[in-house]
Amino acid sequence: MTLRPPGVARCAAPLVISVLSLVLTGCGDSDVSDAASTDPALVPTPVAVELPEQVIDVGAVVDGRAAQATGNGPAVIAFDAVDEFALVAALDCGGCHGPVEVSSPGQGTAWGSGEGPVSAQYLVQIAGPEPMRQLVVDAEGDWRIDLSSVDDLPAVTGVQQGTGSTVLRIDQPGTTLRVAYTPADAQDELTARMMSWAQTGSDGEPLSMSFGADSAFDQSYPLVTPGVIALDTAGSWTVQPLP
Repeated sequence: MTLRPPGVARCAAPLVISVLSLVLTGCGDSDVSDAASTDPALVPTPVAVELPEQVIDVGAVVDGRAAQATGNGPAVIAFDAVDEFALVAALDCGGCHGPVEVSSPGQGTAWGSGEGPVSAQYLVQIAGPEPMRQLVVDAEGDWRIDLSSVDDLPAVTGVQQGTGSTVLRIDQPGTTLRVAYTPADAQDELTARMMSWAQTGSDGEPLSMSFGADSAFDQSYPLVTPGVIALDTAGSWTVQPLP
């Protein structure tokens, strides 16, 4: 997993880190604050990367119309998403072997990763004025990726259970979100990110936070709906909105 910003260590209890505006810190009791702009240690540092030579342009991604790309080996996916704040990248890497990662150039973090063969959904955050975006699929073997708007995700209610990386849209009213996680093995860990377009932070971006752990846990977090939660793991999970 590579979504944890550099310099933030893992811990046995759930570790919570800031992405945009909502921050829960520590491995025990948590405090909520708007500290993303005052704690640069929690902000991923952009890094220079060497991009794959294979480039696939999938055109525009808009509500109700997904963009699709197929390839073999590492590739850059170019897409246009003018009116979107986040996309869902559904990766079918059944023909892959070894490490698999979906990222964006210069972000310093990956949207999701796994071990091929893998089938997963990852949340891709869109920020900045430029409408043309890029993803990098770093994989060995045949793959297919579908990019769609988060608005096209079906809303879920009640208890959700599953295994592996996914993105859930939650429109159900509630104040907290219970998340339970069981690792697939000793090397597995969970990274989760929540985003809501119902509220924005001090920077004007959609309210967002992330948390993660490398051991089993069952914990509740503040919930703002409507919104999405992205779970990046090979293990099993349970998600439940609570009043």
